[in-house]
Amino acid sequence: MKKPGEKTKRTLPSGRRSACADASLRGEIDRVSRMTVEERITEALTMGSRFVALKPTSAKD
Repeated sequence: MKKPGEKTKRTLPSGRRSACADASLRGEIDRVSRMTVEERITEALTMGSRFVALKPTSAKD
């Protein structure tokens, strides 16, 4: 309960997932569920080389 004179905290409105994002998530979950443990490990270990073209940016740029 808010005390008199106390400021209210502003929060972002909760978003709603789009149908496209939901379909993409479900497809990815299905794909991963069909993978063996070895395939999952191999994929996780090669992510750095597959996304090498992506460069991190700082908040200052």
